[in-house]
Order: sequence, then C-alpha cells, then structure tokens
Amino acid sequence: AIHLSRMRRFCAWALPLGLLMHGIYASKHILAAWARTVPWGLGRWVRPATEFCMVLGMLVFGLAILAGLLILYHRSDTKFYLMHLEPLGRMALTTYLTQSLVLSFIFYGWGLGLYNHTGPLAGTLIGMAFFPLQMIYAKWWLKHYHFGPMEWLWRSLTYGMKQPFKVRDNENILN
Repeated sequence: AIHLSRMRRFCAWALPLGLLMHGIYASKHILAAWARTVPWGLGRWVRPATEFCMVLGMLVFGLAILAGLLILYHRSDTKFYLMHLEPLGRMALTTYLTQSLVLSFIFYGWGLGLYNHTGPLAGTLIGMAFFPLQMIYAKWWLKHYHFGPMEWLWRSLTYGMKQPFKVRDNENILN
C-alpha cells in the first residue's frame, strides 16, 4: 500500500509513453515513405528506430498495465472483479498453451487459416471472445482438480513424484 502513489505516478507517464511508442511502430510504413525524402541518409534509421519503439513500448506498456492492475487490486471496489482472474493465474501455463493452440488453429494454415482473411479488429475480437471462455473453464476445472494439467505435470516432474490431482470431497484446494 505504501507504493501505490509511486505506481500511480509511474502509470501516469508510462501508459501514454507506451501508447506513443506503439503508435510510432504502427506508423512505420508512413515513416518509411517519409524517410525516402529525407536527405543525408537519415532515413536508414527509421526502421531500427521503429523496431526499438516496438520493443521498448511493449516493456513500458506491459509494466504500466501491471502497475495499474496492482493499483486496482488494492481498491476495495475493484478487488472483487479482479478475483475472477485468480483461476487463470493458478492455471497460467495451461491457459497460455490452450490459448496458443486454439488461436493458432483459428488463424494459421494447419487449422481454419483465417489470418489473411480477418483484419486486426476481428482478430482482436476473436481473442477477446476466447478469454472469458478460458475464465469459465479454469474456474470449473479448479473445483475438481488441484492444478491445471500442465501445472500438475510440471510439479510432478519437479518433485520427482506424482502429485495429487483430483480434489476429493471435503478437501480444500491447495493455495
């Protein structure tokens, strides 16, 4: 709680900076066309500069989002909503792998091949529509099992012995 004011200040400059850097990267084709008109060979720096903005923008924007979520988590009026993300966090590896498989099936050639047939907005909406399905599934799964399947496998391999998997009647889920 002591660092909330620092996180607010960080978000105040990091969110706009991250968005600006992503905007620069998104306009790389416009900047490349402009760079061809610039004298003294300055145009050769446009591509590395836009790539740098993309990488640094992801880092800055991601940290700002994380700080914003922590700020919201410490507020009593928003903590309830963020608690719905907890099952996804407990099954993070399974969630990540499932999302990767399903969305790559939807977009790439080994599946439906929609990548070149949808725009960025449609692709984003498809991904956003899949997320609540994962939330519902993770909550259901953790009522019956201690861990996600990949987390169970990872723990079993780490400890060198089979870990408990199913939740038995009157047994609390491990925290």
